[in-house]
Amino acid sequence: MSLIRKKISYDWKSLVEEVEKLSGRKIRDWSGVVKKRSSYNYESGNFPDAIWAKSKGYDWTVLNDITLPNGKVIPRTGEDLKLRSKINLEFRETEEYEKAYTSQDFWHYAIDNIFWDVSNGSTHYFNPSHHFNEIKDKDLGSYNYVKEILPFFIEVLKNNGLDDEIEVYIWW
Repeated sequence: MSLIRKKISYDWKSLVEEVEKLSGRKIRDWSGVVKKRSSYNYESGNFPDAIWAKSKGYDWTVLNDITLPNGKVIPRTGEDLKLRSKINLEFRETEEYEKAYTSQDFWHYAIDNIFWDVSNGSTHYFNPSHHFNEIKDKDLGSYNYVKEILPFFIEVLKNNGLDDEIEVYIWW
Protein backbone atom coordinates (compact mmCIF):
# COMPACT_ATOMS: atom_id res chain seq x y z
CA MET A 1 0.00 0.00 0.00
CA SER A 2 1.30 3.43 -0.91
CA LEU A 3 2.09 5.87 1.88
CA ILE A 4 1.86 8.70 -0.62
CA ARG A 5 -1.68 10.09 -0.62
CA LYS A 6 -3.47 10.30 -3.92
CA LYS A 7 -6.05 12.94 -4.72
CA ILE A 8 -6.32 13.76 -8.40
CA SER A 9 -2.66 12.80 -8.62
CA TYR A 10 -0.09 11.83 -6.01
CA ASP A 11 0.27 14.51 -3.38
CA TRP A 12 3.63 16.33 -3.63
CA LYS A 13 3.62 17.19 0.09
CA SER A 14 3.22 13.57 1.18
CA LEU A 15 5.92 12.49 -1.29
CA VAL A 16 8.23 15.11 0.24
CA GLU A 17 7.38 13.92 3.78
CA GLU A 18 8.45 10.39 2.82
CA VAL A 19 11.71 11.66 1.29
CA GLU A 20 12.43 13.70 4.43
CA LYS A 21 11.77 10.68 6.66
CA LEU A 22 14.05 8.47 4.60
CA SER A 23 16.87 11.04 4.24
CA GLY A 24 16.61 12.64 7.69
CA ARG A 25 16.87 16.07 6.04
CA LYS A 26 14.49 18.81 4.87
CA ILE A 27 14.27 19.32 1.11
CA ARG A 28 13.63 23.06 1.61
CA ASP A 29 16.86 23.27 3.68
CA TRP A 30 19.04 20.37 2.55
CA SER A 31 22.20 21.98 3.93
CA GLY A 32 20.62 22.58 7.35
CA VAL A 33 21.43 26.30 7.21
CA VAL A 34 18.09 27.48 8.60
CA LYS A 35 18.40 25.15 11.58
CA LYS A 36 21.95 26.43 12.29
CA ARG A 37 20.80 30.07 12.39
CA SER A 38 19.09 29.55 15.74
CA SER A 39 22.51 28.96 17.31
CA TYR A 40 23.97 32.28 16.15
CA ASN A 41 24.68 34.91 18.79
CA TYR A 42 24.38 38.28 17.10
CA GLU A 43 25.38 40.32 20.15
CA SER A 44 28.73 38.58 20.57
CA GLY A 45 29.49 38.43 16.85
CA ASN A 46 29.05 34.68 16.58
CA PHE A 47 27.41 34.66 13.15
CA PRO A 48 28.95 34.09 9.70
CA ASP A 49 29.07 37.72 8.53
CA ALA A 50 30.75 38.91 11.71
CA ILE A 51 33.21 36.01 11.84
CA TRP A 52 34.27 36.76 8.27
CA ALA A 53 34.46 40.53 8.93
CA LYS A 54 36.66 39.94 12.01
CA SER A 55 38.98 37.72 9.94
CA LYS A 56 39.46 40.63 7.51
CA GLY A 57 40.09 43.18 10.27
CA TYR A 58 36.75 44.97 9.89
CA ASP A 59 34.73 46.37 12.81
CA TRP A 60 32.01 43.72 12.79
CA THR A 61 29.83 45.66 15.27
CA VAL A 62 28.55 47.87 12.43
CA LEU A 63 26.58 44.85 11.21
CA ASN A 64 24.23 45.15 14.19
CA ASP A 65 21.89 48.01 14.97
CA ILE A 66 22.29 49.60 18.37
CA THR A 67 19.26 48.81 20.49
CA LEU A 68 18.77 50.39 23.90
CA PRO A 69 17.26 48.43 26.81
CA ASN A 70 13.94 50.22 26.20
CA GLY A 71 13.86 48.81 22.66
CA LYS A 72 14.70 52.09 20.92
CA VAL A 73 17.05 51.66 17.96
CA ILE A 74 19.78 54.25 17.52
CA PRO A 75 20.52 54.83 13.83
CA ARG A 76 24.05 54.11 12.64
CA THR A 77 26.18 56.93 11.30
CA GLY A 78 26.83 57.37 7.60
CA GLU A 79 30.35 55.96 7.99
CA ASP A 80 29.03 52.89 9.85
CA LEU A 81 26.47 52.28 7.12
CA LYS A 82 29.14 52.58 4.41
CA LEU A 83 31.29 50.02 6.22
CA ARG A 84 28.27 47.73 6.76
CA SER A 85 27.51 47.90 3.05
CA LYS A 86 31.17 47.23 2.12
CA ILE A 87 31.29 44.18 4.42
CA ASN A 88 27.99 42.85 3.09
CA LEU A 89 29.00 43.26 -0.56
CA GLU A 90 32.41 41.63 -0.06
CA PHE A 91 31.07 38.80 2.10
CA ARG A 92 28.36 37.91 -0.45
CA GLU A 93 31.10 37.18 -3.00
CA THR A 94 32.75 34.53 -0.81
CA GLU A 95 32.43 30.78 -0.49
CA GLU A 96 31.77 31.31 3.23
CA TYR A 97 28.59 33.20 2.32
CA GLU A 98 27.41 30.33 0.08
CA LYS A 99 27.95 27.83 2.89
CA ALA A 100 26.38 30.03 5.55
CA TYR A 101 23.25 31.18 3.76
CA THR A 102 22.42 28.83 0.91
CA SER A 103 19.69 26.58 2.23
CA GLN A 104 19.76 24.31 -0.81
CA ASP A 105 16.04 24.50 -1.44
CA PHE A 106 14.96 21.64 -3.74
CA TRP A 107 11.45 23.08 -4.09
CA HIS A 108 12.71 26.18 -5.90
CA TYR A 109 15.08 24.08 -7.99
CA ALA A 110 12.16 21.85 -9.01
CA ILE A 111 10.01 24.85 -9.98
CA ASP A 112 12.74 26.21 -12.26
CA ASN A 113 14.11 22.95 -13.67
CA ILE A 114 11.52 20.19 -13.44
CA PHE A 115 7.98 21.59 -13.28
CA TRP A 116 8.65 24.90 -15.07
CA ASP A 117 5.31 26.54 -14.32
CA VAL A 118 3.71 25.91 -10.95
CA SER A 119 0.51 27.34 -9.56
CA ASN A 120 -1.52 26.38 -6.52
CA GLY A 121 -3.62 23.32 -7.32
CA SER A 122 -1.64 22.30 -10.40
CA THR A 123 -0.52 18.86 -11.51
CA HIS A 124 2.82 17.99 -13.08
CA TYR A 125 4.67 14.92 -14.26
CA PHE A 126 7.62 14.01 -12.08
CA ASN A 127 10.24 11.51 -13.15
CA PRO A 128 13.21 11.69 -10.74
CA SER A 129 15.16 8.90 -12.50
CA HIS A 130 14.98 10.65 -15.85
CA HIS A 131 16.02 14.00 -14.36
CA PHE A 132 18.82 12.38 -12.36
CA ASN A 133 20.20 10.71 -15.50
CA GLU A 134 20.13 14.06 -17.32
CA ILE A 135 22.18 15.84 -14.62
CA LYS A 136 24.32 13.19 -12.92
CA ASP A 137 27.48 13.97 -14.93
CA LYS A 138 26.96 17.74 -15.09
CA ASP A 139 28.44 20.32 -12.77
CA LEU A 140 25.38 22.13 -11.44
CA GLY A 141 27.42 24.53 -9.32
CA SER A 142 25.42 25.55 -6.27
CA TYR A 143 22.72 23.03 -7.30
CA ASN A 144 24.95 19.93 -7.07
CA TYR A 145 23.01 18.91 -3.94
CA VAL A 146 20.10 17.96 -6.24
CA LYS A 147 22.11 14.86 -7.19
CA GLU A 148 21.95 13.82 -3.52
CA ILE A 149 18.20 14.40 -3.20
CA LEU A 150 16.83 12.73 -6.35
CA PRO A 151 17.92 9.19 -5.38
CA PHE A 152 15.75 9.53 -2.24
CA PHE A 153 12.73 10.37 -4.43
CA ILE A 154 13.52 7.36 -6.62
CA GLU A 155 13.74 5.09 -3.56
CA VAL A 156 10.50 6.39 -2.03
CA LEU A 157 8.62 5.77 -5.28
CA LYS A 158 10.11 2.27 -5.53
CA ASN A 159 9.28 1.52 -1.87
CA ASN A 160 5.67 2.54 -2.54
CA GLY A 161 5.37 0.34 -5.63
CA LEU A 162 5.09 3.29 -7.97
CA ASP A 163 6.57 3.82 -11.42
CA ASP A 164 9.36 6.30 -11.92
CA GLU A 165 7.06 8.78 -13.59
CA ILE A 166 4.05 9.90 -11.63
CA GLU A 167 1.71 12.83 -11.81
CA VAL A 168 1.96 14.97 -8.70
CA TYR A 169 -0.59 17.38 -7.30
CA ILE A 170 0.95 20.59 -5.93
CA TRP A 171 -0.88 22.83 -3.52
CA TRP A 172 -0.05 25.27 -0.78
